[in-house]
Amino acid sequence: MKICNVVLKTWLPILLVIVTCLSACRTDATLVEIDNPYEQIDWENIYYLHSGSHLHSRSQEGWEEIYEMGIRHFALSNYYPSEPTWPLPDEFLRGREDIVASPNAEHHAATDHSLHFTTIGSFYTTGYGRGFSTEFDVDWEKTPFEYTFEDLNIFNPEAHSPGEGVYRLDLRRDAVNAGVGDKIEVFLTIEGAERCDRSTFERIGDGRIENEVYRDDGQDTIYFCVTSSEVNMRVEFDPQTTRIDRIRVMQGVNRPWQQAYREALDGNRRNKDGTPIEGLQYPGGGGIIINHPRHPVEDTIEMLDFDERVLGVEVWNHRRWFGLENEEPHLSYYEHWDRVLNSGRRAFGFFVKDHRLQGRGRNILLVPDPVGRTTQQREQDALLAYRQGQFFGSLGSWEMVDENNHVQQPYDYSEFYFTNIEVVRADTGLPRAIRVAVDGQNEEERPNVQFRFITDKGVGHIVDGRKEVEYELPITKDGSIECKFVRIEVFAYPDTHNDGERLTPQILAEKNVYEIARIHDKRGSSGGNDVDPADGEPIGIVDMIFSQPIRFVQ
Repeated sequence: MKICNVVLKTWLPILLVIVTCLSACRTDATLVEIDNPYEQIDWENIYYLHSGSHLHSRSQEGWEEIYEMGIRHFALSNYYPSEPTWPLPDEFLRGREDIVASPNAEHHAATDHSLHFTTIGSFYTTGYGRGFSTEFDVDWEKTPFEYTFEDLNIFNPEAHSPGEGVYRLDLRRDAVNAGVGDKIEVFLTIEGAERCDRSTFERIGDGRIENEVYRDDGQDTIYFCVTSSEVNMRVEFDPQTTRIDRIRVMQGVNRPWQQAYREALDGNRRNKDGTPIEGLQYPGGGGIIINHPRHPVEDTIEMLDFDERVLGVEVWNHRRWFGLENEEPHLSYYEHWDRVLNSGRRAFGFFVKDHRLQGRGRNILLVPDPVGRTTQQREQDALLAYRQGQFFGSLGSWEMVDENNHVQQPYDYSEFYFTNIEVVRADTGLPRAIRVAVDGQNEEERPNVQFRFITDKGVGHIVDGRKEVEYELPITKDGSIECKFVRIEVFAYPDTHNDGERLTPQILAEKNVYEIARIHDKRGSSGGNDVDPADGEPIGIVDMIFSQPIRFVQ
């Protein structure tokens, strides 16, 4: 006991001094946690894999078009039904061994939310799709006509997912040679189903859909619960005044979004033939992407908090660019992303074509050189890059147009890439700067480069005219960093636009990303969007790349 007391009396003061010194002299590096998705990237040996996380095409002709534009990671996101277009047929892959394919699909119609989401790397399968006009073996000019939908799921309120027995019918019609006072009427009868509420699945009235009348032109949608495996539809109209454009029966997920997310990520159900219809192909890769976010930021935050495998949001979707609004600047998706990042959440940004194969938008994955790697390893590499945020967004310029100013292959393909993104540390270990380098621009067409460093306070810094720059981080006296995140945007641009008008660094710096995407010398068409009239889209002449955010957690 005396020995212990002596030891305590001797060493305790010394230990207290050491602890006090360590606390007072703690290196600044311990004050901040850095979430840098590019930290493990070997930039000297990286392979740039062009990918589309939201890309629709069911035909081999469409796949050939996608291949010709330089996309090598095929993660097609078709719906109606929402099921992976995977694996791709051997006859298409023959001679195209550089393709990497991943299961994916777009899902929608949750009972409690209007969101659309893709499930890259997941086998998740939902819905049904039948009745696009070309699939009907009927004479559209005759009335009445009937059609039977087969192999439908009978509605069972006690089922694992009762919504699998609930379907949506769209009926679209137009007036033909109709005079003033003529009635545009369509009468619809459905046997083997009952009309119901799309969210609660409760029957509406007596449920009967018998000689239901649709008047005037337009489209109507009804939801019904199936009571028989075969549902017969009868449509009657006056062909002298009315034309049926489309009738289709479809399905979405028809379940709460949290249930859908859980099934997509962790489900293990299989089809009758043993094919998986839920869960991830590789648990360590892929995840959920929120498409064209038109809902409140708080909803996205809730979804990100639900599971770390909810990866982020689309920032660019060619159908609506950076987010279509009633009035400019049309930046709702772009601003949605930054508002989510301002909350302190990790959220990756995605750049996609959606239904517009000729449009702009792709994700450039940073993966190991594929030479010598197996198919399975290459699949895992691509999905891991998505999971870790080891990619950047690209909006390439359109270099080729035909005589009618329609864009030509390879469309928005660009090799203007980030070649380095790193956090530079001081001797104390504290991050002091972010170093960024780019290369691969078309020096003749776009000789100029501008860097923008975006933080939670907006544009933090702009640098012109170089291919490698450093952004000095704003650091306080106590060693903390005065921003929650930094992300980098870089533009390669020409000397002139609009038929010779000067395009200087100052002019570019005054433009937002929506305006930069619209810098052009001519207008034409890339298959259409919701922003511009047909054949009136600005043919972009600026290459634009967007990093993922580097976050500082303090």
